[in-house]
Formats: sequence, C-alpha cells, structure tokens
Amino acid sequence: MLHPLISHALPILATAAKIHIKELEVLQNKPARQISNMPWFVRNKDKDLQLTSVKDSHKQLSRKFFEKLDSNDNAALQEIAEYDPHDPKNIRKPRRQISS
Repeated sequence: MLHPLISHALPILATAAKIHIKELEVLQNKPARQISNMPWFVRNKDKDLQLTSVKDSHKQLSRKFFEKLDSNDNAALQEIAEYDPHDPKNIRKPRRQISS
C-alpha cells in the first residue's frame, strides 16, 4: 500500500536528512505491525515480514535506473559527461550514495 507512494518519491529522497528517512520507515512499519498483529515492542528486524527498508529500496531503484541510463541508445543521453562518484562535489548525489 505505501510502497508505491514511497518509491514514487525516492528520487527526491536522495538528499533527504536521515531523520526524514527514519520517519518514512516508521510510516511503513506501523501498518505492517498492525497487519501482522505484532505488539509495539517487537522490532521489525526480528519479524519475518521481509520488508525492505526505505534506504535499501532507494539503492535498488537507483541502481536499476542508472544501469538503464548507461545502456540507453538515446544520443542526448550519450552526450552527458562521465560521472565520477569520487568527486567531492558529487557527495550528495544518488549515484554516489549507491556506490558507497
């Protein structure tokens, strides 16, 4: 239910603060805990729901996006300069975050 909403906003969340990511995980975990009928004190890591975290979902979607981008035949995309993830000015960009 929440996964499509969160995944739609993931490109924007690349530069979000850790607290905002944590709030989204709480938003995702509360209904999951209610659906599975688990008490509030059981940690989600201890449950067998196999939920992916917001951070892991972001990395997976970003990786898939950049793989498609690199293999695209569009001439305009091919003219974009090479990306160096170790360049200090790229520290908060999504591709840098999935390579670290």
